[in-house]
Formats: sequence, C-alpha cells, structure tokens
Amino acid sequence: MVVITFDYAFRSFIELALPALLARKMAASVFVPAGQIGGTNRWDVERGFPERAVMTENEIRTIMEAGIEVGAHGWAHRDLRGCSNAELHEEIFDSRQEMQRRFGVAPDFFAYPYGKGSTRLQPLLAEAGYRGAVTIFSNEPTVTANPFCMRRIYVHKGDGRIRFRLKLSKPYLRYKAFRGLPSQSIE
Repeated sequence: MVVITFDYAFRSFIELALPALLARKMAASVFVPAGQIGGTNRWDVERGFPERAVMTENEIRTIMEAGIEVGAHGWAHRDLRGCSNAELHEEIFDSRQEMQRRFGVAPDFFAYPYGKGSTRLQPLLAEAGYRGAVTIFSNEPTVTANPFCMRRIYVHKGDGRIRFRLKLSKPYLRYKAFRGLPSQSIE
C-alpha cells in the first residue's frame, strides 16, 4: 500500500496535483498549516525561499469534496521541538480545533513541520485527538510500528524516474528503517 501525502496546502496542489490525481483515480492527503489558510508560506519566506500561496478555505473545501483527506500541519509551521508550551498548544491543539471549526471535520493525522517530531510530542498529539502523525525521520522498525511516528519517504524535484523507483523499493525502505534518526531529530 502507498499513501500519497502533500504538505503545506499550496495552491499549486489544486492547480497541478489534484487534476493528475483525479485523472488516475488516486487519493491523497494534504496537510494544512491551519493559521496560514489563504495566506502564504511565511515560514519559508523568512528563510529566503520564494513566496507561495496557501489554499483558501474554499479551495480546501473543494479538494475535500473531491475525496482528498485533509490533515493538520500545525498552526504556523513552527519546528515543534523548539516551541514554548503556548506555541505547542497552538500548533497541535488550536490547529485541529480551527480545522474542525472551518470544515466541520477534525483531522485525524498530523504532519510534523520540517518532518521533525520527538517522543515528548506524541502524548500531546494523542491528547489533542489525533490518531497518528507522520514524519520523515523515524527509528521505528516499520512504517506503522508507532502511529505517532509514521515514516514517510520524501520525494522532491531532484528525484528522477530511477531514484523515485529506488525510493519505493524494499531495500531502500529497509535502509531507511535501519538508518533511523539523524542525531538532532529526537529529544
């Protein structure tokens, strides 16, 4: 089984990815930074990346009506490992509540901003009502061994056809499980 996920809820998803997914009868999940709906990727612009539009509330409703699952990607896309207690509450609890308020459905899954979580965050996510969380850094033996630390395979524009196929192979997935976490990714 493969689960296709997209972070940030950029408008480019509705313009480019959604038509391609629908044409292939494929589903996906989009993780939304709840406090940035209808705004921009401030978290990236501050780091020198180009500004990109985040979908509006109506655009998010459109993708939900098309069968796309929507998850939470925090409030302001902060690295949770450096947040104060108040910021953690906003990123984890308030983001879920805001999405419930706007869309009538609370997200079941959370994507750690920057793909970086920690074991101390997992009880907070469970307390907030999430069923699980996804990361790109995990030392779990299998993808679903810990529902609050489910490993994703990061695919980016530099991945050509061969590298993409390699990333889906069993040896690569075993390597990712064996490799585990970079030393700075867990507390």
